[in-house]
Amino acid sequence: MATVLLALEDALNDLRITNYTQVAGLAALYWDWILTAEQEFLYFWTGKWSLLRVLFFLNRYMPVISQTVNVAASVVEPPSDLFCAFFLKGWIPWSGCVAITIVHAIIIFRIYGLWGSRRDIIVPLIPFFILCAAASYGVMGWSVARIHVTSQPAQGVKMCANTNNAPILFAVWIPVLAFDGVAFVLATYKAVRQMRSELESGGLGHDLTRIMLRDNLLYFGFVLASYISNAMLWRFGKISLREVIYGPSIAIVSILGSRMLLHLRERNASENDARSSLAFTDTSIEWIPMSEIGRTISNLPPRQGVDLETAQEDTQLSEVQHLDIEY
Repeated sequence: MATVLLALEDALNDLRITNYTQVAGLAALYWDWILTAEQEFLYFWTGKWSLLRVLFFLNRYMPVISQTVNVAASVVEPPSDLFCAFFLKGWIPWSGCVAITIVHAIIIFRIYGLWGSRRDIIVPLIPFFILCAAASYGVMGWSVARIHVTSQPAQGVKMCANTNNAPILFAVWIPVLAFDGVAFVLATYKAVRQMRSELESGGLGHDLTRIMLRDNLLYFGFVLASYISNAMLWRFGKISLREVIYGPSIAIVSILGSRMLLHLRERNASENDARSSLAFTDTSIEWIPMSEIGRTISNLPPRQGVDLETAQEDTQLSEVQHLDIEY
């Protein structure tokens, strides 16, 4: 009897820890939204709609909704086993899978623009993306179908709990990491090559290239650590701690996906403003008397022009600027 009570106490403590991490992930989503609400309105709420814009809003708000529902469901007493099955076998695992798929679609758009719309890059990448998503979804579906849940793990105790573990559930993360690894290599290789070209031409490396390289490193560094941690926890950890870092991982991945697009839109907008200002200041209006029309005018003050080095740098970045095309 004492052993059963100790096991129940451990399960309740694990549930409490999981609830705390779910709240932490939700708080991170709301805090990021507060910090970037102005940029979101400027760069995504105005202008025409596109597939990339739709992906941004799905990535931005779907995790907020799913995490809010998760937190709300965790603080209420479950009315039935069906209620627990809906959340533990349906809502929580599948909302996370869809959120990761949306971020991967955003990454495909980044690679498409970074490589200058090259078909030999994007044509193999899309089937690979579909294959990885299908493999991940297949493992998830097979695993959750074999998981048993209950709303009353002990007499008088009402809480949603898993009673068994699927042996290959951890394999969900293998195709996810495979796609992220390939995407990281493609994006980083192109960004490094672009920056090297800029440095060899005497520049300091364009801000947009540095932003893309930084975002790639941050994203892949986080997903590598978090996805491997989730896989190890699902394979070797306690059943009651299966979702302890799952919710926060999905939240941070969503934040990084939104930031990747916001940073590009913000930088492109500032560059467009700079070009508009340069075009205005470099355009001079010269008044010519009527008597001088038709004559050769000499000794006119030299007109300012665009710096050749700047123009060459803009040409080198023409492929990167595809990232802001409205699809």
